[in-house]
Amino acid sequence: MKSCSVLLLLLLGAALLLQAGSAAAQDSAALAENAKCQQAQKELPSNPDIQAFKQCASAKPITAACCQRVKPYSQYLPCLSYEQYRAAPNNFLAPLSMDDVMAACFSPP
Repeated sequence: MKSCSVLLLLLLGAALLLQAGSAAAQDSAALAENAKCQQAQKELPSNPDIQAFKQCASAKPITAACCQRVKPYSQYLPCLSYEQYRAAPNNFLAPLSMDDVMAACFSPP
């Protein structure tokens, strides 16, 4: 009976350690994504490709050739799930919105 209790405690301890490790990995991933989003927010508005996209996207409909200028930056799309990172590109692209860009450039045909 005593050995069962010890075994149960060991299993519980191992489960807690695994959970803590998983949470730490998730926190680390979130921090890395946040750093990438902060970098994008700082650098993308002055990026020549993004400037060119803004200019060609002002003529609707947004053409496939215009979309090619922004597609290499699709790695930053997850940032748009955070409200603090969604407002800046919407303000930058106005009167276009990121919803317009997503529909024209990143939605299946």
